[in-house]
Amino acid sequence: MKKMTLKAMAMVALPIMLILASAQIPASGQAKAKRIVGTWRTQGTVINCQNGAAIRTFLGLDVFTDSGSALATGSSNPALTSTGYGAWEHAGGRSFTNTLVAFRFNADGSYAGTQKITRQIELDGSGDQFTSTNSLEIADAAGNVIATACSTETGTRME
Repeated sequence: MKKMTLKAMAMVALPIMLILASAQIPASGQAKAKRIVGTWRTQGTVINCQNGAAIRTFLGLDVFTDSGSALATGSSNPALTSTGYGAWEHAGGRSFTNTLVAFRFNADGSYAGTQKITRQIELDGSGDQFTSTNSLEIADAAGNVIATACSTETGTRME
């Protein structure tokens, strides 16, 4: 009777153990994907898209939430550009994509349009530094793209 009970318990326990083991695989992958989650201090350089020549530098603060949302603000004139709001995705390994949209304003405070930033982000091995290549689309108040730009950026995780 004891043999039968142990055998029955083993038959029930084995599928449960397999289910639990398979549940651990996505969980560890999710942990890697969420390494970008946190607050970052950034420094960027607007560059000429054709030849990579530096045009100007800027500072920023980024927040990546564990829900996939993102916020970013830069040191450019805050009266002319709002905080950027968007989303991020894990692209595999230490790579991430991020898209942000911010409102632009004229000097008199009237709405001028939007700017959309698309970033390709690569974390370093420690997960505490990143580099990104960025593209920017500037749209007028009617939504027509009127200019494009490029930049590079480095980020350091704030602890």
